[in-house]
Amino acid sequence: MTWSRPYSSFSKANQMGLADPQSSTQRYDSSMWKSTIDRFSNSALDKDRSEHMDRAKTSMQCLEKASKLMIAPGSSFTQSDESSQISTLRGQVKTEIINTSWKAVFAKEDNEFNGLMDEIRSKVDGLGFKQVLNVDMKNAKDQNTAHVNVKKRLTNCRRRKAADSTPDGRAGQPWRPLPAVMHVLLGSV
Repeated sequence: MTWSRPYSSFSKANQMGLADPQSSTQRYDSSMWKSTIDRFSNSALDKDRSEHMDRAKTSMQCLEKASKLMIAPGSSFTQSDESSQISTLRGQVKTEIINTSWKAVFAKEDNEFNGLMDEIRSKVDGLGFKQVLNVDMKNAKDQNTAHVNVKKRLTNCRRRKAADSTPDGRAGQPWRPLPAVMHVLLGSV
């Protein structure tokens, strides 16, 4: 297990890495290494996709170029246990989608494919998919609210830090510092 400053309270083994320890420009995720991207981005499909994605070699680059990437601060949000009814419905819907979509993938004609897709929609709606969707949408909204609240608290904490410092850089009133990983996410490191 490797520990290093300035993130001495974080184990690299338990954190998603932002950069390769040997290079500040390479991430830990090997799928993002230049050598990996170069090796796997030479197929006709990848070249075509890249042309349609503003010459981006990866989906991540495409999102960054289009300013569609947003990092959400971590929160302690935990989804409440779902009822046994929702769990049962979720399992039934999943089974139906898996079984029928395989048939659709190997359909010999468009009419057969479209018929199987209509069958999936009809069956999952009949099973109660909308109830499962409503639970998932509520959980997503609750999680988003938790992220927004964390961001507000972190922003307020940063403002307090700035207000509590004297012009000569000496600390004024004590304040609670942000975890190092949040400094990275908020761009202050």
